[in-house]
Amino acid sequence: MGNELQKAAEEAQKEAAMEVSSSSALSQLEKMKKQLEKMMKDEDGGEDATPFNVRKLKGKQKDMLSKLRNFGLQREIVSDDDLLKILQNNNPNLDNIDPNVDATPLMTCAVLDRKQLLTRLLDMGLDLETRNQKGLTVLMMASMASKEDIVETLLNRGANINAQDNEGRTSLIFAIAGSCNGVARLLIDRGADIHLRTNKGDDAMIIAAHEGNSDIMSILIDRGGNVNSKDVKGWTPLMTSAQYNYFETVQLLIDTGANVNEEQHSGGTALEICAGHGHEKSLKILLKNGADVKHKNKLGFTALTMAAVKGEILTLEKLIKSGSDVNVQDKEGRTPLIRASIEGHRSVVKYTLYEYGLYGSLAQKEAAMEVSSSSSALSHLEKMKKQLEKMLEDEEGGEESTPFNVRKMKAKQKEMLSKLMNFKLQKEIMSDDDLLKILQINNPNLVKIDPNVDATPLMTCAVLDRKQLLTRLLEMGLDLETRNQKGLTVLMMASMAGKEDIVETLLNRGANINAQDNEGCTSLIFAIAGSCDGVARLLIDRGADIHLRTNKGDDAMIIAALEGNSDIMSILIDHGGDVNSKDVKGWTPLMTSAQYNYFETVQLLIDTGANVNEEKYSGGTALEICAGHGHEKSLKILLKQGADVKHKNKLGFTALTMAAVKGEILTLEKLIKSGSDVNVQDKEGRTPLIRASIKGHRSVVSKLLKAKADVNIADFEGDTALMCASLNGHVAIVDMLLKHGADDQAFNYECINALSIAIQNNHKHIVKSLLNKYLTEKIPYPSINHRQKKGITALLRAAISGHKEIVKMLIEAGADVNMADNSGHTPLCLSAHQGNTDIVQLLIEANADVNISDKQGDTPLMLAALQGHVKIVKMLLNAEADVTITNMNGRTVVMQAAYNGHEEIVTMLHERQAKLDAVESKGWNALMLAAQFHHTPVVLYLLKNNVPCDTKSKHGATALQISAGHGHSDIVEALLQHGTRPNDID
Repeated sequence: MGNELQKAAEEAQKEAAMEVSSSSALSQLEKMKKQLEKMMKDEDGGEDATPFNVRKLKGKQKDMLSKLRNFGLQREIVSDDDLLKILQNNNPNLDNIDPNVDATPLMTCAVLDRKQLLTRLLDMGLDLETRNQKGLTVLMMASMASKEDIVETLLNRGANINAQDNEGRTSLIFAIAGSCNGVARLLIDRGADIHLRTNKGDDAMIIAAHEGNSDIMSILIDRGGNVNSKDVKGWTPLMTSAQYNYFETVQLLIDTGANVNEEQHSGGTALEICAGHGHEKSLKILLKNGADVKHKNKLGFTALTMAAVKGEILTLEKLIKSGSDVNVQDKEGRTPLIRASIEGHRSVVKYTLYEYGLYGSLAQKEAAMEVSSSSSALSHLEKMKKQLEKMLEDEEGGEESTPFNVRKMKAKQKEMLSKLMNFKLQKEIMSDDDLLKILQINNPNLVKIDPNVDATPLMTCAVLDRKQLLTRLLEMGLDLETRNQKGLTVLMMASMAGKEDIVETLLNRGANINAQDNEGCTSLIFAIAGSCDGVARLLIDRGADIHLRTNKGDDAMIIAALEGNSDIMSILIDHGGDVNSKDVKGWTPLMTSAQYNYFETVQLLIDTGANVNEEKYSGGTALEICAGHGHEKSLKILLKQGADVKHKNKLGFTALTMAAVKGEILTLEKLIKSGSDVNVQDKEGRTPLIRASIKGHRSVVSKLLKAKADVNIADFEGDTALMCASLNGHVAIVDMLLKHGADDQAFNYECINALSIAIQNNHKHIVKSLLNKYLTEKIPYPSINHRQKKGITALLRAAISGHKEIVKMLIEAGADVNMADNSGHTPLCLSAHQGNTDIVQLLIEANADVNISDKQGDTPLMLAALQGHVKIVKMLLNAEADVTITNMNGRTVVMQAAYNGHEEIVTMLHERQAKLDAVESKGWNALMLAAQFHHTPVVLYLLKNNVPCDTKSKHGATALQISAGHGHSDIVEALLQHGTRPNDID
């Protein structure tokens, strides 16, 4: 029966390996939940993002679903009568909106697929056009929930097909946005206006482009859809398709007249958008069809400029090969090279300069260098402020970041500065006497901390550089060692503020040069961290202990390394600084310098004895750190000085692996040239190629393949680079791997191949790439019918997931449409049960057996009838499905329809000569089943057609007894009127 089928399908999905997020294969409510949650993923933002606010549109769907979800799960096994009572208790006036779910009972029934109850409510005269707070009607809700039968019923009852919600969205727009193709086709066929626009100017064509839905777009074009339609920002369907690399849709639009050089209101074209997002396939199509590489948007950006700004090396390469001007200047006079230098895209800069020898003018090179370096022409105060704010920037996190907690230490400096800044600006023109009076008013006891600035008057004078007043206060006997809440002394504050004269005065007065704050930081550490070199030299000369460590294990050498301060580091080394000093995580000065590409400091440390192959406690060396951050100069120094390219950290990563993981093409290239093993495997058995394929680093994959990386090495779970790329949806990488001989027939240890992985994750473009060779040559895909756990085949998985386009490709590639899983479920069984009309049609056309039974004896017709899928029942009947077959329990298709109260289906079956009075193995007939669950219309139809009302089950129960026992008085009355003996109630 259907319940067993549902359980089996759910179990099959649980067992499937590599599934990122599983959902019930057959539960319509759960399927809708997954669909809507998928649609709520963040869209790419910024200037180059489509202005269509999909998130807001789909937010309505998700919000509605979340409110109704628990309601639906709690009520789905309740009879229609009981559910109606619940709805009436919550909402006595059934036309009103229930504020708990922001829906009317009609809307609730539509979303929960309770067609019979919805029909009863309509018969009671409920208003079809009632709107909730967002302006949604019941037709819109049914459309977004993909309830095709409900939509058809509502249209037949006169629902306004072109009604718009508060944002101007129609039922058609909701259906397209939710990828509900069956509903969208139905609405179009029934005359939905495809030209209506939302408040943002989006019509059905633009929404279809956003979804990459070429099937619906083709129908819209046939019905007069404008391929050059524009929204309020001037975005066309072609631009949106190019943004998301829907290359099939791009081709369709161009083939049907889309203008490839149409401009959005900001002046951009599809080519610039595509270039900036790195979409090679769509770019190739646009170039082939006459896209103008010389076109500039309103900022003067060409497509090449966009690729350079975004760091998209592959589209940049294609544009250069297509004749783009590499020296073109935008409205600020900046070339692609300058823009790439500003953004720090090393691979783009190198490719532009070296691969093609395109050096540009001397002025261009100087400009690129200028914008890549940092300099300050600010006042001393602004310099200090900017420096402290710069020091507070987030350090890169993760395994490869320095553990030194710079942020926490430097926060003290910034906090102190911000509290004292206004004080300084207001008081700096006052005399010392007037300032002293103000300090005494704020803090009568001059020794104590002023809570407003967390400082003593001595500290305030030190930071504000009021040396004479500070000297007066010292002569008054104020304590040099008073500390604020963070444990800072006046010497520490003067050191971090770079006040060399004040520091010397304090030292001459006996300030403790080696005092440490609450975190263990000394005045020397604060001075080095603040790049106050003069103060640092003074403190070292006056005997500061350079070996003292913070609570995190950082000494002066490590802090100097973090700042890249080779001058101070040289002095520290001369005074006995340890070049191999380690903090609490084992980081050395060399590792920290390599992380930030302080190559002068790297060289200094190596020259003075630093161990280039020293390991931190997680096993990494300076070379791995440097490779993962893409620092060529430091890497070159390390390699020259004997850094071990074969060394592995505790994860088994070499420097080459790190470069591959991080997508650092330039350091990767140097490591390959230095003899790094391109096939080295880490502790999970993954090679650099597999790691890059997981991350989607196309340029890295390309470089590794050119270096003869083994494309078919599998990790310790049997996964290859092709499988990993297929899992993560990286179609360009899949194409590269296939071109270089990747084995598309390989299986991992869960008996799953790349094709199944792509199907499971609905990566239809990857499925197409994997099947392309076989479809082109018209030969069967060798493992097309391979069985995974539970007997699931590729076609069964596609049917379970409802992927029509994938099902079509698999059939063309030779998939057996009648192959069943271990429970006997064929693709047709699954699709009929789920209500996937399009897939059912495809399978019937491919000669799927319409009368095949699963292990419970249920046929596709029974499963569709049980779920109330009217269209599919019609399709199966037209395909000569047998209405006389019984399942393992002796039930017929009529009984299955009656069980769930589907009167229309019972009628259709009767018209096809199906027996209405058949009895199942326990003696129940269709009338008893309908009576038990209070399906009054079905009961009346069966009685009208002379189904015996006195039939007894094997336990002696009659329809009258069953209905009376459940309190269904209207059915009891109907049975009595049709001749049932009253004493049968006993």
